[in-house]
This record gives sequence, structure tokens and C-alpha cells, in this order.
Amino acid sequence: MNNIALLILRIVFAGSMLYGHGLGKLNKLISGDLSFGNPIGIGEAPTLILAVFSEFFAHCFVAKLTVLRVKISKHQ
Repeated sequence: MNNIALLILRIVFAGSMLYGHGLGKLNKLISGDLSFGNPIGIGEAPTLILAVFSEFFAHCFVAKLTVLRVKISKHQ
């Protein structure tokens, strides 16, 4: 039961980060609007690209790898 709860927690967390934070930034990047905060001093566009990677693509990988881990553990 603990493993199922952890699986659900990981999928929900990754999905909420994808939908709540990453999707809006990805749409903004795709539309060409590169205005974004520059808190680390590398420019607005690179900061937006890093934010999209960390909030969208990284959480896609977390969700996919969690599902893959479950599939692998079922075959063993």
C-alpha cells in the first residue's frame, strides 16, 4: 500500500507542476513572448528556457520514469 501511495503522490505532483506552472511558461516560450523575470542575471530568455525545462520537461521525465519503474517492477 505504501508503494501505491508513493506512486500516486509522484504522479500527482508531477502533473500539478506540469499543468500549474510549466504549461503556461511553455506556451509563452512557444508564442515567442520572452519577457520573464531575470533573478539570476543571465537574461530573460535563458531564464525562461531554464524555467520551462525545470517545470515542464523535468516533471514529464519524473512522471514517465515513475510509470516505467512500476512496469519494470511488475515484470520481476
